[in-house]
This record gives sequence, structure tokens and C-alpha cells, in this order.
Amino acid sequence: MHKLQNGSQVSVRPQRKPLVGLGGYFSESNDQGAPSYPGQDWFNDCTDEFINALDEMGITYDQEQLDHLARAFAAVRSQEWNANVNYGIGQEVVRNNLRYIARAASGPDNGGAITPENNSGSTWDLVLPQAYSTTDTQTDWLRLALVVGDNNGAGDFLSLEVIGGSDFGVNTRFSADIMIAERAGSAQVIVTPKTLGLTNPEFYIKSPSANTYELWMKRLTDFSSPVTVVRKSRSRYSATVAGILSITNTAPTGITLVPYDTGYQFAAIPIGMEVAFDTPPPTNDPRFRFVKLTYNDAYNTGLLTSQTLSGSAPELVSTAVISAAQSPINGQTIYLKNTMGVYAVPAATQEIIAQNIPQPARYRIDSISPGVSLQTGPSISGFIISSASQEAQVTGGLKPRSFGAVLYKRIY
Repeated sequence: MHKLQNGSQVSVRPQRKPLVGLGGYFSESNDQGAPSYPGQDWFNDCTDEFINALDEMGITYDQEQLDHLARAFAAVRSQEWNANVNYGIGQEVVRNNLRYIARAASGPDNGGAITPENNSGSTWDLVLPQAYSTTDTQTDWLRLALVVGDNNGAGDFLSLEVIGGSDFGVNTRFSADIMIAERAGSAQVIVTPKTLGLTNPEFYIKSPSANTYELWMKRLTDFSSPVTVVRKSRSRYSATVAGILSITNTAPTGITLVPYDTGYQFAAIPIGMEVAFDTPPPTNDPRFRFVKLTYNDAYNTGLLTSQTLSGSAPELVSTAVISAAQSPINGQTIYLKNTMGVYAVPAATQEIIAQNIPQPARYRIDSISPGVSLQTGPSISGFIISSASQEAQVTGGLKPRSFGAVLYKRIY
């Protein structure tokens, strides 16, 4: 036996010798006190373990270098998106009821996520909601979102909440929910105010290129105020982003004003309810649709079938059948009350028409002329007007004093 030394190496690992005894600690001498040295198997096992560990870290063993372990530990310490490291962090996050946000991408190495928005199944999802804010800014224009679709028509969208940007001269501040969506080269933006302050901001849409749309906010107040943008939805494409993307005092070109949404008010009316409006509800909002309770009116095109009109004033009867597949009351027969000229009164049963039935008119005559009084009784029956004279029917029937109201009914 001789000590292992340079020159003892071979290119192929020798066959392992049979194991003797149990695994445990080494001693400098055996039970007989004879000296011992580590054998080739022990050194070869250490070498294999070392090389396997380096291979796992992507480091090639070079016998001329002595920094293999240093490089391996440095790689672990600096690794941001290593699957094993992230898994351990994730366990601690769950255990401590916290949330883990990846602040930087490490690239494709070790399965790292390049864009956390992409749902690959092996990367972290975007943590929502995400908030972005400015300081107490006096700048007029803020770019809040960029939605990038594609040429195939699928498009993309963002759901946001914007807070602030109004004057601080009152106890309320501006806030709004905003939905911006692109599809097939066109975009729709809905700005739904939640609270209104003083000198509230305006919103504009701009298309810098095909299938791409920007959302801009213009502060109208001269006073400084912070602005917060909350992103509430993930996007289909990583190029779609939200936040305080840019701030400038120079008005962007090619912008279009997006008025505050009022459709949510019509959408809050229960389906089936009949209401009179100063201005009729719009007919192009997918959130709701009303019909005008008037016979053969253009407002109802495509929504009513089997419209009928019978009788004569003041006893006209006009009905129609709702024909809208998305309506919960599709197929229901309704009365066109504007045409009929009827009004509602409390009743035990819904939608029962009470016809106009004239009643005999009876009057008691108190005097014929000044100074001549009459006595009551059978002897003066000639002065009692009986059923021989009835109240005449007039156009519109017998009604109390009233004013006209054009009714609309929400069908979906």
C-alpha cells in the first residue's frame, strides 16, 4: 500500500471494492492498531459527489481551478428565479400569510420567468391588484395605460381604478373604475365615476399605432394632487401595461375625449320596471335595453313582435310580445301604455285593465233663482236630474287632472 499522490490518477474509475463493515466514522487505526489510509473508493466517491453537484449548478469541473464551490455558492445566493429557491420562498410566504412579488426577471436560465404575466404553469402569476402612484403632482397629463392587441382580432384589455387628480377644495375626491379593451383594431373605454370631487379630471384615448391604444388623464385643477392607479386585471399580452407610465405638461396629439359613463344608471334599473325619462336611454349599450311603450315606434325596432291595436279612444288596447333572446322576460306580452293612454292605480291583481264605464249623474237643485228656496221631498221630484243625463265620454276618457309621461320598460 502506498499513499495516493499525483500520478495515481486514471482516466476511468476503477471498479469499486467490496464493502466491509458498517458505515460510520473513520479511525486512524483498526482494531489491531495498524495504520490506515483513505482508499481509492473514498476519494473517488468524494470526487463524484463534487462533480455531480457542479453539474447541477451548470459548472464544469476544471482540475486546474480551486473556485468551484465559491462559484456554486455565489450562483445560489444571486439566483432570483431558480425554481427551488422560489419554491422555498413560496412555502414561507404561505406559512406567514404574506405574498411574494418577483421584482426582477432572471431570463430563461433555470426555468426563470421572463414575463410573469405569461401563464406557463411553471412561473409565478402576476400579483393583483397592483398600485402605482405619483407624488403631489401639478403636471397636467398622465399616461395611465397601454393596451396592445394583435392583428388576429383577439385583442386585450385592462380593468383599472383611478383615484385622485381633483381639487382638494372639498371633502370628496375623484375616483373611477375604468375598463379599456381593444379588439380587431378598435377600442372601447368606459369611465364609471365612483365619487366626484371638485374640478374632476378628463380622460382621453389615443392610438399611436395599429391595434395599440393609450389611456391619458388630464388634470384640470391648478392645485397639486396625487394620483393612484390600481391595476385589477391581468392581460393577455405582456406588452399591455398600466401605471404612471409617463407625466408631461405637453398635450398629446391625436387624442379623443372619453366622457364619463352614465349607462350604469340605466343598468341599475330593475328589468321589467317602467320609467319615464327626460332623455330616452341609448340603444347601443350592451348592458341594457329598453322598449318604448308606444305602438309601432322606431325605438323598438327588432325587439317587439305581434304588435296589436284595437278599439277606439278612450278605450284603445295595444299589446306587443317581447322578442329579445337575452331578455329574462323574452316572450312576455306587454301593454303599450303610451298608446293606450292609461295610468296605473293600486290594485289586487297586476295588469288588469279597468274599462271606462260612465256612471249616471244625479244632482240636487238647491235653488232656481235668488230668493227662491226649494224643499226636498217627492213633491219637487221634477227638479231632480236622474239617469236621463249621463256624463259624456271625451277623448282620453274620464281622468283626474294629470300630465303626460312617455314610459319605457327595461327588458334586459
